[in-house]
Amino acid sequence: MPLSRTPILITGGAGFIGSCFPHRAVATGAWVVVLDLFTYAGRRASLPPTETTSKLAMVPADVCDPAQVRALFQRTRPRAVVHNGAEPAFFANTIDTLTFAA
Repeated sequence: MPLSRTPILITGGAGFIGSCFPHRAVATGAWVVVLDLFTYAGRRASLPPTETTSKLAMVPADVCDPAQVRALFQRTRPRAVVHNGAEPAFFANTIDTLTFAA
């Protein structure tokens, strides 16, 4: 049974761990918006191909940028948020912690 057209927002949804959720959600009929910065860790190839589903939207944005996130919330009005956005490099997280605090 398809879920509501109101999307699920997945931050970090193109990363190694985060990309598992969009596949499962789209397969169950959910509409999904992936917010990812698409740096070295986030890869478009990790997501379901947009050519085969109209239920997935990719938004290149930084989860640490309040203006970008606010605009995305206003535009999509998600019914749920799955937060996987993170800096995967342990070293970077420990040296410059304020950069990754949101």
